[in-house]
Amino acid sequence: MMIDPQYFDARDGVRLAWREMGEGRPLLLLHGLFSSGEVNWIKFGTAARVASEGYRVIMPDLRIHGSSDAPHEEEFYPPDVLVRDLEDLIAHLALADFDLGGFSLGARTSVRAVVAGMKPHRLILGGMGLAGLAGWQRRGQFFKRVIAEYETAKRGEDTWLSIQFMKTMKVDRIAAGHLLDSFT
Repeated sequence: MMIDPQYFDARDGVRLAWREMGEGRPLLLLHGLFSSGEVNWIKFGTAARVASEGYRVIMPDLRIHGSSDAPHEEEFYPPDVLVRDLEDLIAHLALADFDLGGFSLGARTSVRAVVAGMKPHRLILGGMGLAGLAGWQRRGQFFKRVIAEYETAKRGEDTWLSIQFMKTMKVDRIAAGHLLDSFT
């Protein structure tokens, strides 16, 4: 099922995309690193199943991901920029009462948003253990290696599968590097 993206401009002018499905209580679902709302939530039917239970499923493409812009200038990647983008989407959609869920990077972003004061009614986290939430430095270093070895990694090396996923998703390496640097 294809759902065309909708767009809005974040506070810094970066154009960000989101997709929606269903009617009812708003549930924002955030995707994982180098993925998209379409791949994580639509492609395999997750969003349709959740929407059929009476939810308005809102699936943003986080900055640099999917149909959202991926600027190359460092000033577009301050600390917790993904939290700011989420706040901007919630304001754009005028959501006062909502649930929030995330997978991997989406879980990390959801936790960072709650720590920053966001108050979803319910919070759903998946695909991210304590190491990804509290020990980001090690994971971040791995993904920086993924970017550095993008053209040279060989099948069987620990970065190879992540690189193949980045290539499939057409992730902009320069923007991805800046985004990784914005994680605290």
